[in-house]
Amino acid sequence: MLKQTILNDVKPKWREMWESILDDSNIINFLENKYKEYENSDKRIFPNRENILETFKYFDLQDTKVVFLGQDPYINSILENDIVIPQATGLAFSVPINFKNPPSLRNIFKELNNEFEDYEIPDSGSLIRWVKEENILLLNTALTVKKGLSNSHQKNWRSITDEVIKYISKNSDSVIFLLLGNNAKSKIKYIDQNKHKIISGVHPSPLSANRGFFGSNIFKRVNEELVKLDKSNIKW
Repeated sequence: MLKQTILNDVKPKWREMWESILDDSNIINFLENKYKEYENSDKRIFPNRENILETFKYFDLQDTKVVFLGQDPYINSILENDIVIPQATGLAFSVPINFKNPPSLRNIFKELNNEFEDYEIPDSGSLIRWVKEENILLLNTALTVKKGLSNSHQKNWRSITDEVIKYISKNSDSVIFLLLGNNAKSKIKYIDQNKHKIISGVHPSPLSANRGFFGSNIFKRVNEELVKLDKSNIKW
């Protein structure tokens, strides 16, 4: 059953949230139809079913320090031993270890290198450490995408990720929301700014990075806000 596959290993509070959201939406039917439709075709849906909620599997709601919100999953894949391996991992901006870093992620690393003197750009584009060790929720505004077509599932997920942001805002305290790009910034109205801190900026894609992402110091600003909250800095 797709719902159980998606929810497998999701932490308890997150699971409680997702159970309610999934039961009140038709996203499961949509996904079941799309995954079945494209099963044996070149169209495909990314990420794989079991990775859709990957970012919710490593820490629970009450331990969230940062919600890093992007747009939608990566749209490409590679073929290894006749197996399609998506670039999308269920973690926003992150890619599998054996993938070439995509442009948006390269720009994120470039900005980090500009902001922190001792930052070394990693060889791998996997951001799993940010989730496991730094409690950063790497979330997109849409959690699936059709191969090769950015924003193709945005309208199907928009109201659902609205509910995720509302839930986090209502049921936690002192979370930093890092919102990159217009899709991410559209969620601002669902965040209680009396309880949480919002840092918003330009999306790091090549189309927009030079229009305000580079030189924004957003990652430094996240750490500055964490200090104000008596929380530990992110080791980017």
